[in-house]
Amino acid sequence: MSEAVLTDITLSLMMMVAFYGFYLWTVERRDLYLYVFGVAAALAVLTKGPVAIVILLPATVIYLLLLREFTLLRRYLIHPWVLLFGVVCAPWYADILARDVFRRIHRPRQHRPHLSPRAPAWSRSASFERMRATRLICRKSAGGGSPVLPDEH
Repeated sequence: MSEAVLTDITLSLMMMVAFYGFYLWTVERRDLYLYVFGVAAALAVLTKGPVAIVILLPATVIYLLLLREFTLLRRYLIHPWVLLFGVVCAPWYADILARDVFRRIHRPRQHRPHLSPRAPAWSRSASFERMRATRLICRKSAGGGSPVLPDEH
């Protein structure tokens, strides 16, 4: 089993549910299906980020424009599903924004001379830092015994 978390399947599922809810809304004109669209779209955005709404919104608008359903398009764009979408998505984004602002205010950036913009690009890489730490450890242990390598996390 893989230890990586892959959210593409979940994103595809939520987008499929959203598209299906939208399609049912265009066929049956029941608002319940548009609410299903809003919740599924919000869960897709929470799964993988704003890429879901970037795909869903233009596709649905283009679909309604191709059908020449302008009254349906107006109902779609001005509908409470947008509020439901915001209610589902907003708390997570507000929490992340608050944490980021808190981190920037209460933890000022630490000075790291090896990450200075004036330092050569190769010296800012993580592999260079591991190599430098390994050299230091090898020098310390050169007096006797085998060198001890640092832990890689």
